[in-house]
Parts: sequence; C-alpha cells; structure tokens
Amino acid sequence: MSVRTSLVIAFTALNLTIGGLVAWLRLPIYLDSTGIVLASLLLGWRAGVSCGVLTCLIGFFVVNPYLPFFTGTAIVIGLVVDQLRRRNLYRSPALTVISALILACAAALASAPVVALVFGGVTTSGSDLLTAFFRATGQSLLDSVMLSQLTSEPVDKLIVTLVSISVIRALPRSFLTQHGLRGHAD
Repeated sequence: MSVRTSLVIAFTALNLTIGGLVAWLRLPIYLDSTGIVLASLLLGWRAGVSCGVLTCLIGFFVVNPYLPFFTGTAIVIGLVVDQLRRRNLYRSPALTVISALILACAAALASAPVVALVFGGVTTSGSDLLTAFFRATGQSLLDSVMLSQLTSEPVDKLIVTLVSISVIRALPRSFLTQHGLRGHAD
C-alpha cells in the first residue's frame, strides 16, 4: 500500500474518531474535517476529496447516519483548502486565520441548504441548539440554519485549520520530500 493511500485511510480514521467524540459530546462544532484539511494540504485535492467521501460513507455506519448527505460539503472543503494552499494563503498566521474563515463560509454555504431542506433544521448535532435559538428570534428555517452554520463553522474551521497547519509545520522538510508530500506552501 502506498504512503498516499495509507495517509488517506489514516486521515479518514482521524475524522471518524474526532467526529464520533464530538457527536457523543453534542458540541456545537464538528472538527470532523481535520483529516480532509490535512489530506488536501499534504496530498492535493483528490486525496482531500477521497478522504471526505470515505469519511461520509463510513461515518454513516459508525458515527452518524446523516453524514452521507454532507458529502458535498466534504468535497467543497477539500477543493477550497487546495485552492487556498495554491494561493499560498497559509504562509502567515493572519492569512491562515483568513483562510479558515473563507473555508468556514464555504462549508456553511454547502451544508446549510442540506440541513434546512433535507432535515428540517435538525441533525442531532450540537448546532441544532443554535438553529433553535435563531428560529425563536423569528428567522426563517433556512436563515436560522445559515446563521447557525455561520456561528459554529468559523470556530470549527479555525480550530481544524490551526491544528492542521501546526501538524504540517512540525513535520521535517526531509520527511515531506522523502514521501512526496506537499507542505502548507509550495
């Protein structure tokens, strides 16, 4: 088995482990895209998308039966992270934070319609409380879900992005070169 395949499998397992723990704790964040971000940064968008799709499909059985509906969101995350890396937007702490916020907006835009239209705003995640709060203020269902996503996703994606960049920066350049991996910048 190649290093690339092994890493995609390991990053998928990371997503499922963190996602399962967060779901069990009912936190209003997800953190289950850490592996997608790592795969996209180190291996490119194809690996990130593969990791995301595997996470959603396997996660159906072991974490949450709703995960396959968010495959599109996982694909968006892999593609956006790769584009941000190609534009060298992880080169400084300030740009890394901006990149995390861009990723959060993309993920929120991709997932909010699914949550609202497929699940009526309730997915048994911790962010459902935020959706209920916004509904109580008189917002429409779609607006409530979007506001909920735009409230929770920035925190989630900031944590995921900072952890991923920290891990990659801690890897020796020789390790990256030896295994044909990319860093956070070209």
